[in-house]
Amino acid sequence: MELQQIVFLVILAVTLALFISEKLRIDLVALLAMLALTLTGTLGPKEALSGFASEPAIIVAAVFVLSAGLSATGI
Repeated sequence: MELQQIVFLVILAVTLALFISEKLRIDLVALLAMLALTLTGTLGPKEALSGFASEPAIIVAAVFVLSAGLSATGI
């Protein structure tokens, strides 16, 4: 295996462990994984941020914001 593949698998394993253990919030773990992949050179900056430009990602984020607002108000 190449070094880049090993780095990716280590980041993936740590990310999955943090998802399962829930020691950190899931959104924070996802952003840290994206940051780690970018800083190690596994992903380029353009590839790392390309998901934020898609319409479904924006819709899902908006639903999370709306549901948090409704939950906070007690509706």
